[in-house]
Amino acid sequence: MVYSDYKFRNLITILFVLLGLVLVLLQTQTYNLGVTSDGVNYIEVARNIMKGHGIVNDAGDFINHWPPLYALVLAGFSKLLNLDPFLSGKYLNAILLGVTFWVFNLILNLHRTTDKTRILINVLLFFSVSLNIYTWFLSEPLFITILLIALYFFRKWILLKKSYLLILSGLTFSFLILIRYAGIGFVGGLLLYLLISNKETILSRIKNCFLLIASIAPITLIWFLYSSERTGDIANRSFSFHPIGLENILSFGKTILSWVLPFQSNLQLAIVGIILFWVFIYVIFKTPNLNTNLRTVARHNNGHLYIFGLTIVCYLLFIVFSISFIDAAIPMDSRMMAPIFPLLLLLISPFLAFYISKPFKATALNFLVIIIFILSVNTAILSWFTAINEGQGITSEKFKNSDTLQRLPQFLDKEIYTNDVNYISLYFPETSQQLKPLPKWLLPGNMIVDVNKEAEILKMKETIENNEAVLIYFNTVNWKFYQINSEDIRKIFKDRPIIETKDGFIIE
Repeated sequence: MVYSDYKFRNLITILFVLLGLVLVLLQTQTYNLGVTSDGVNYIEVARNIMKGHGIVNDAGDFINHWPPLYALVLAGFSKLLNLDPFLSGKYLNAILLGVTFWVFNLILNLHRTTDKTRILINVLLFFSVSLNIYTWFLSEPLFITILLIALYFFRKWILLKKSYLLILSGLTFSFLILIRYAGIGFVGGLLLYLLISNKETILSRIKNCFLLIASIAPITLIWFLYSSERTGDIANRSFSFHPIGLENILSFGKTILSWVLPFQSNLQLAIVGIILFWVFIYVIFKTPNLNTNLRTVARHNNGHLYIFGLTIVCYLLFIVFSISFIDAAIPMDSRMMAPIFPLLLLLISPFLAFYISKPFKATALNFLVIIIFILSVNTAILSWFTAINEGQGITSEKFKNSDTLQRLPQFLDKEIYTNDVNYISLYFPETSQQLKPLPKWLLPGNMIVDVNKEAEILKMKETIENNEAVLIYFNTVNWKFYQINSEDIRKIFKDRPIIETKDGFIIE
């Protein structure tokens, strides 16, 4: 193999760093970043940090349901640019995607990646629909960037065995946990790798595990102690058993398939996915000597495969654990799965290098790979055009110009019950103190019936009948499955006039 020379690999790195910057700015030029309910919370907390109010939302509630680092970074970056966090977020994400490509290529340097393999892996990452997460107002772009930096230090420690690199990796992982608690899953993968490594004595393995944990613990403990002191709860989450449902399992499968297939229909995804899977298995077994060669590649790269394989598996197991014991509302969607895609590319990089060298005849395999690549590129480009032409989330065209939302100013003198308080507060931040969520049939954290629902419904009904409040319902908000729905509301207020709008209704 001919490995990348210094100038060429730097050129490739710079090229994809710049492409990453342009990709985010191009997709967000008209509608800004896509925003979800979580995104509104991040914006509110960042604004309040800039005002010196602390890690609180506009209602004054201390926020520890999510760790604080993303909001802190967003606030600091906004201060630096002298922009509101809502406006500065897209520039932060553009820089983060550029840094992601830079660190991704630094890791490839450690693997002595060939020129052709480097180009192919960067192209696969660039045309990955998982990078769509960088066009949303979410913590994942920072999470993925910090994850790759932490893994770079860890991978370099394996090569050089310098303790300071393991300490740097641990410190970086502590920042990762302060972006999303799911970072604990990746830490678990590396600890497992350290324990099963057969190149170290048992004493050395224990020592390395202790050093990694000791590097992570101080910063994370400071946050947990501070959070607990403020609220009496480390992360504002309860612990109870609620087994992962079939919907989440199917969502996981749909997310993985959506990385390649440009279909929105679940049935189309399932049919085409199953066909591709069995064709791929058939081609693998029918290609001469392929199994033997793949086993040889795996044997020569077992340490590399263990690192990235264990981190991916342990992250997924942590998500499953969190859904089953901590928060049943966590979806196994594209947001949750986005961090594993670059790791998956790094995991298979030795096999891609072997495939490119092609010491065998594989016409059928080549044809299948080309088909999958074309589908993947098509899926990514379609997502780009959607972001450019329509926007995403509640900053998209249909939410921004909602008929129901346009009527809201005439009710600013009352309390407002709605099925998404964050949607309204994004466009009318002055209403944050008067917004009330609809009563819940289920508690989203553990999916049990809310015992207070009848009292909350009665209170809502009384305040509206006393002309103290108004109910504004958006039909386009379809993610609050645990709240009472439009049918429930119409039954509750069957004796009151309902103002119908193009995308919802209003009861006053």
